[in-house]
Amino acid sequence: MYARGSHGVTPYPDIKDMFNRSNSAVIEDNDFSDIGLNNFPLAQRRIARHKLRRHRRRANEGQRGFIDRGLQDWDQGEPGSQQIEVSMMYTASVATTLMEMDEGLDRKVGCPDWNLSVL
Repeated sequence: MYARGSHGVTPYPDIKDMFNRSNSAVIEDNDFSDIGLNNFPLAQRRIARHKLRRHRRRANEGQRGFIDRGLQDWDQGEPGSQQIEVSMMYTASVATTLMEMDEGLDRKVGCPDWNLSVL
């Protein structure tokens, strides 16, 4: 009922607020410290989807497909578990963040346009 860390004072963010806060690839000013662990992977997945759209050229088709699969909703007809789904979401979110960091480093250092497939 209450936001994490608020000691029962601040109400938990509603779904519309969470949607608006996670609907961006630029989240530097939002630490999401008030949301519970169950909602954290979902917010990360939404943010990673936006980042992946912005940085698609950083990866080859196979890498984009692999990351995309980790960011998709779980197909209800497919066997699996919540632990696997959360692991895939987190891994894809980290991969997307690494692509973004790699692109930023290239801009700062002035390296040629690298492709993650060469690593």
